[in-house]
Amino acid sequence: MIKSKKYFLVYVAIVIVFTIGVGFAFAEKGSDPLTVINNLSTFIFSLVRAIGLILLGFGIVQIGLSLKSHDPSQRANGFLTLAGGVVITFAKEILNIIRDRGELSVEKICEALNKKPSYINGIITVLEMKGVVYTSLGKVFVAK
Repeated sequence: MIKSKKYFLVYVAIVIVFTIGVGFAFAEKGSDPLTVINNLSTFIFSLVRAIGLILLGFGIVQIGLSLKSHDPSQRANGFLTLAGGVVITFAKEILNIIRDRGELSVEKICEALNKKPSYINGIITVLEMKGVVYTSLGKVFVAK
């Protein structure tokens, strides 16, 4: 009972801090509204990237602990967490490359990011399942 009350108070404190601490974002006089939206998008993607890096680190720790304890289920979870962290971390770069150049093949994305095709194919598959990009005849497009 006491632990749940303590967690609830911590939750309430965090909500209050984020509610009061969040300032209003106003555009400067004469500035382009799209600039404000692009800055917000950049900020949100940097937060997403930070979460991806945290997942990446947590996946590495899980894999290390599973090797020490010889636990195959923890090892599988570690590899899944590691893969998810990689996808989240590098999704923005792939989207920017595709958006800037219109349509691309996987080989061109590999050349631009200096990564292996198996690595890029995994990320593109996840982005395609989420509806962010689509592929057709070996080309990758940003979904409208």
